[in-house]
Amino acid sequence: MSPGVLEFVRSIDIARPATEVFAYASDFNRAQDWRTEVVESIMEPVGSMRLGSRLHEVALISGRRIVTDSVVDTYEPGHRFTFVHLSGPMTVSGEMAVETVGTGARLTYTLRVRLSGLWVLLAPVFRRTGPATIDASLRRLAEQLTPGFGQEEARRASRTTSPRPRRDSSRAHPWQRRSSPGTR
Repeated sequence: MSPGVLEFVRSIDIARPATEVFAYASDFNRAQDWRTEVVESIMEPVGSMRLGSRLHEVALISGRRIVTDSVVDTYEPGHRFTFVHLSGPMTVSGEMAVETVGTGARLTYTLRVRLSGLWVLLAPVFRRTGPATIDASLRRLAEQLTPGFGQEEARRASRTTSPRPRRDSSRAHPWQRRSSPGTR
């Protein structure tokens, strides 16, 4: 793999049915509720994710505000979806897959990033921080779906991290301004 190409594959087991885990993870409008780096996430069209859904995201990465637009390019209901960035400072693609494990589910998140330009200089930082960021997000997702999941760990983390910025809901993305929910 070249120095500017990164791949992260991270998983978590969650004591909830796979269908519930997939429904929550594929509700992109909730991404800012569980992904630690995301401050805004919008999916169009409104409703359940599907092939061709467009995803708009604002994230804070290495202290920088990163705005990306992606499209869902594979969708297998209840099991997996893949996405690819259409715009943003990096070429990114990924997959979210859920499988049944015992009475619960295993969620696996794969993220592929191709850095270019000055971003290549940050590859060592992203290699070091990427897994921890993804793991923290997956833990937060599990906490939202499973009351009591990781409470002690969450208490320790809350003493050592600063609060997440709140998303600015007063600024709508152009996709939201095109039509209101009642006009479809």
